[in-house]
Amino acid sequence: MNRINIMIAKAITDERLKKGMTLKELSKKAGIPPTTLDRVVHGRRDINVSQLYQIATALGTTINDIADKAELYLTEDALENIDEKN
Repeated sequence: MNRINIMIAKAITDERLKKGMTLKELSKKAGIPPTTLDRVVHGRRDINVSQLYQIATALGTTINDIADKAELYLTEDALENIDEKN
């Protein structure tokens, strides 16, 4: 699995849980089939910009906020890997 997909998925999941939404609720509100959304949030499927926009809008946030959070997770992951090697 692509690390970026995993971190985007983590950012989406964190935002969804913060809003108290189930995957089914997010799927319906975003207009994305449940199976597609499930694959996205488990990092098993690439997400396109249109889908990311739909998800962000359904969560009441922006693509930028999700991308920023994913970038933070990537940085934290990279730092943990450096610490483990030392």
